[in-house]
Amino acid sequence: MRGAPGNGQPSGNLSVRCGRRDHCAFRQIAGPLASRPRRWDLSSTPGPAKRQEPQMASASPYSGTPASGWRHVTEQLIAKHPLKSAELVEVVLLSWDAIFVSRIGPRAFRIGADIFPKPQILGFLLHELIPLEFQSRYPKLWRLEEKASDQDLVHLTRPQFSIEIKTSSSVRSIFGNRSYAQDSNTSKKDKAGYYLAINFGKCTRAQPRPSITVIRFGWLDHTDWKGQAAATGQQARLERTVEERKLLRLYPS
Repeated sequence: MRGAPGNGQPSGNLSVRCGRRDHCAFRQIAGPLASRPRRWDLSSTPGPAKRQEPQMASASPYSGTPASGWRHVTEQLIAKHPLKSAELVEVVLLSWDAIFVSRIGPRAFRIGADIFPKPQILGFLLHELIPLEFQSRYPKLWRLEEKASDQDLVHLTRPQFSIEIKTSSSVRSIFGNRSYAQDSNTSKKDKAGYYLAINFGKCTRAQPRPSITVIRFGWLDHTDWKGQAAATGQQARLERTVEERKLLRLYPS
């Protein structure tokens, strides 16, 4: 979600299955698209129950490095990751193509022809299809998110390489919900780690087949996310320096 990036022609149907009233999931039923360490280690000890002292996670890989050196640190982190940049780009483009060539339901409705989803729906499909493709390719190494504390793409043997996926129809920025800027010690999911950031165009009748505009990869820390100042604000953002030096562009190259 092998061939050159963007040239894959996945085939198959994308059907909607509703197993129960409050749960619907898109599932690719043909073609190639068919834990990270917790922030606290609350290990139990034998004997009477006693209060456990949490152990802090390791420091940020950018700790002690000025902003001018962040890009070099990011390059080193990307080089250490088991998924290479070319394959990440390939899978993102393949997954994007799969959204538009798939058929939905007995009348074979198509996204971009009969249905023009909002960006949130396209983002949801990318969140599902990208991990599915890696799980299909490397079932002993990668899987989808299964519980709230998981990243979107979980590495089974080395969870420090798990990846959070962020998508946006913004021209260049990505966003998180307000919880990303809140105290990470109370969060179910660790906000520090590898991020795959994907920007794409909006799907409209005037632009029925939008493109992936930017793919970036890198590492973000919890403290990189800044919440909206307004008390009612529900969004967290990244400062320009962080986006430019901690998320490096893979596509277009």
